[in-house]
Amino acid sequence: MKKISRLTLAIGGIFLAGSVWSSESNTDHPTTFLGPTLRTAFTNTFNDTTAYNIAAEFGVRNFRLGGSLGFQFENYQRFKLSVEYLRQNITNPFFDGNSDQWIQQGSLGADYEFVFADTAYYPSFNIYAFLSHAPSKNLRTDTFPFANTEGTLQPLTDTKRIAGSNAGGLSPGITFTPWQGGRVGAEVNYDIVRYDTTYAGSQNATGFGGTAHLNQTIATNVDLYLQAAVRQPFNNYQANLAWSSIPYYGYWTLGINYEYNLGKNTLPSTYNVILDINYSIDPTGSSYATRMDGIDNFMNASDNIMDMKGVSSLSQQAEKHDFLSWTSRQPGYMPQVLAIPEEKTG
Repeated sequence: MKKISRLTLAIGGIFLAGSVWSSESNTDHPTTFLGPTLRTAFTNTFNDTTAYNIAAEFGVRNFRLGGSLGFQFENYQRFKLSVEYLRQNITNPFFDGNSDQWIQQGSLGADYEFVFADTAYYPSFNIYAFLSHAPSKNLRTDTFPFANTEGTLQPLTDTKRIAGSNAGGLSPGITFTPWQGGRVGAEVNYDIVRYDTTYAGSQNATGFGGTAHLNQTIATNVDLYLQAAVRQPFNNYQANLAWSSIPYYGYWTLGINYEYNLGKNTLPSTYNVILDINYSIDPTGSSYATRMDGIDNFMNASDNIMDMKGVSSLSQQAEKHDFLSWTSRQPGYMPQVLAIPEEKTG
């Protein structure tokens, strides 16, 4: 009977040690699906030179609420400010397995743009900056048996947390129209991300990166937008198909968007599928076809650019509609909360 008990304990110890060893060898790099997500936005003007936007995202693992305020000046200059709250449920890898955690982030953004309306290819220069804060989150401490190199079981304590961040960045860029219906742009990104780590040491992501984007009209009121960003905290890739200029008590835009975010410096990776529904009040009461898909389009309508003197200028209606579209795009839009998992075992 004693032999049977010893044999049972030995077999149980082997299985327990194997289970612990499996948790120790957890090298998973999970990618979280945040959606599907519904994004809605409303844009309107206070007057001819001031506009505002309110936007929200609702998903299974994703919630975002933000707004922006835009100001348009003479000589094709404009400026806007934005504020945003983001909350996401992201899968984080730890010693004993993966853990889904809700984390949050607040951010502020500012953007300035100048359009060279009298220049070939209609280039525009813009520079935006952002500041963000993601609070840290302490998780539970687990104690479980651990098989050492000699096969002896001993207690192991695993203290886990999510390290938040304080981040900021500056991005100058230029966009131009090399062909009819196409808008191409590039930005230089400089990011400073300082993670609030306690156990893992410095995991900061600071330095230069770059973003390239293309907007192409592929049919009447149908646009394709592609973007690729290689930055210090992450790589981000987007593809958007939008049907715009739907006049019904204002103007509507419907779109489908795919985003993939490849995290760096232990930042988890995420992806999302987003359905866009955007609405804006028509400031002129006209039926002028405009795009509100959140993509640069300042000079696409070349037929409206030449006035009677042959000098490049936007028509008043086109300028107002484009101002609404520009205001609806929040500067420094972050696709993911900047927070990383960390732990202490011993």
